[in-house]
Amino acid sequence: MKELESFLKLLKTETTKNNYSKQIKEYIKFKNIKSVDEFSKMQLSDLVDFVDYLRNEKQNCDNSIKTKLEGISAFCIYLIKDGKKMKENYAPYVISKLNSRPNVERRTFLTDEEQQRFLSCCNSKREKAMFHLFLNNGLRIDELINIDIRKYKKFQDENGNIVGQITFRRKRNKIQTMFVNSEVVKLLDDYIENERKDSPYFNLFISNWGNPMNASNIDKTILKIAEKAGINKRISAHSLRRSLATSLHNKGVDISGIKAVLGHTNISTTQIYVRDEEKNANNILAQYAITN
Repeated sequence: MKELESFLKLLKTETTKNNYSKQIKEYIKFKNIKSVDEFSKMQLSDLVDFVDYLRNEKQNCDNSIKTKLEGISAFCIYLIKDGKKMKENYAPYVISKLNSRPNVERRTFLTDEEQQRFLSCCNSKREKAMFHLFLNNGLRIDELINIDIRKYKKFQDENGNIVGQITFRRKRNKIQTMFVNSEVVKLLDDYIENERKDSPYFNLFISNWGNPMNASNIDKTILKIAEKAGINKRISAHSLRRSLATSLHNKGVDISGIKAVLGHTNISTTQIYVRDEEKNANNILAQYAITN
């Protein structure tokens, strides 16, 4: 379907392209759709049937279903705005009816001690460099995957240490340059000089086959390392990002500073990251009293 290919080309990151492609094609396969004209005849009942199929036959939770419908919705919007035959987008209505629950992985973080154990169980030079960068800089997984090695620079700080910076693309196409501490620079250099595969791609992190890394394999590696480290939490790349936010919060960094590090547009998003720790602090205070 050439319209789908045109839509996917408009998306900014390869991860989003791959995810939306899978989500939309799953619906197309379910409905046995052969053309954009057939897709454009979508009715509310079609999506209801699709949700029923995902929930009962594929055993998807409502959070997963919501994500799949968001990809379909984005394609519907493209078809409507592009002057195609499509007139209605039913996905937002269906999404609003789903019983979404908090994603445990997106609310999980590692304590400072768990972060140390996690890093100590990284084996390869790539793992050490990648996950030290994750935990020290709080990048989103798409941001890390798409770092251009040519945008990684080193310089000497005022204390004579070799430190670095990376320039990368944030959400909403925002360009940001971020400081990289000397310990992470050492690990990045060790990986680049001694283990990084020859590749036609300029991505900083390259797979064993010479291709850019992908989110699925990174999350699988995270689970493998966590198990080896004896961490009994189901964590993901997002959990590592949240770990930095929590550590900074516990060390007294103000919320606006954490917002800047994480690249959030709205401070309310940053507050979600540290809310559990604030609740924990309030629970501690509720059990504490000093009187004369």
